[in-house]
Amino acid sequence: MKPPSLKKLLFRKGLPESVAKTLDALAPGSCLLDMDRSVLWGELICQSMEHPVLLEEEAIGWVAGGVEAKRSADLLSYLAELEREKRAVCQDALEKYKELSLVYALTEKMQASLDSREIASIMLDELRRFFKVTHASLMLFDERCGELKEVAIRGREYSAARTYKPGQGIPGHVFESGRAEVVDNVINDPRSRDEAYIPGSQICAPLKIKEKSIGVVNVTSPQRGRFTAAELKFLSTLAVQAALSLENAMIYEDLADNCTDAIADEDAPRADKDPGLSVLYVEDSRNSRMLVDFYLRKTPYELSFAQNGEEGLLRFQEGEVDVVLMDMEMPVLNGYEATRAIRDYEREHGLPPTPVIALTGHDGDGAAHRCRDVGCTGVLSKPVEKQELFACLRDLARRVHGAPEEN
Repeated sequence: MKPPSLKKLLFRKGLPESVAKTLDALAPGSCLLDMDRSVLWGELICQSMEHPVLLEEEAIGWVAGGVEAKRSADLLSYLAELEREKRAVCQDALEKYKELSLVYALTEKMQASLDSREIASIMLDELRRFFKVTHASLMLFDERCGELKEVAIRGREYSAARTYKPGQGIPGHVFESGRAEVVDNVINDPRSRDEAYIPGSQICAPLKIKEKSIGVVNVTSPQRGRFTAAELKFLSTLAVQAALSLENAMIYEDLADNCTDAIADEDAPRADKDPGLSVLYVEDSRNSRMLVDFYLRKTPYELSFAQNGEEGLLRFQEGEVDVVLMDMEMPVLNGYEATRAIRDYEREHGLPPTPVIALTGHDGDGAAHRCRDVGCTGVLSKPVEKQELFACLRDLARRVHGAPEEN
């Protein structure tokens, strides 16, 4: 990278008066020139000698004058180095602030979810933005089969989920050793020999709870030598936060599965007799999300979450949503505004209307009318009753899939 010009480094607000007086004293009648020989200060005299102002051994400008002007050039070289160091410190502090802000924001998002796949997706989306790459995956260890399994993937080469035994491939080695790694040239790494896709470089960090690994997170690039030690450290920091959230989610998921088995509802929708649905639940309350997640476990309905209307709109625009369950009172963008935005998006793109079911704690016809006025298909009262939710989704599944109504 070429160093900045003398003008950019020291003359953004004009030459400081103290520096001008010092130059006058050191070399009266001298003149400062930028890299393109334009005059920055003083008056250029014919047949002047030009003494370079150096930064990292490259000229960023000149001092024109007699022999004594070299002292001015040396002084400016020293000042330029001080300015460069000051800017480097400021830039480093800014980068650290950005990293801390990202860690805080990401941790808050992950802690608000009790769905391991959703947590994995949140992390990968942020990693892709931070590292400015398109390819990432998160794997969790399944103790039942003794394998690492991809629970969230991003990128074309990750079109099919992969599995690894501990010690197999780079992910398996990182999982087993518990140490994060940067691999600058993956094709020359013997651990990648059996891979269907081999990237240029890879960064991989374990997801650890105390000393136990529960999975790994990978970020790859087609470019060799793409990742730095600082980026490895940052990924490791994020992996620690993700591991804590993932552990809580997995504990909850195991508990919910066991409870669902214990109190199985004979009237609950079943995959062998009810068509499936992709259901997006837009809700800021963690307790409400947990309740609906509990209801819909082991049903043919695939449930995903968004924590406010703005996030819900983005998830909807990504596609593959059959039904939206929309809480109407939320921060950032409430359910009324989000539903309006969904209907606008559908009209602009020529899409058929997706069923949007309002979930509201307000009773009475007025609340229902307001929900329908913004485009909601139906209204359910909160806290939502299990049988009422089942009946609503059964009816919507038949409409979406064109199945005949039950008599």
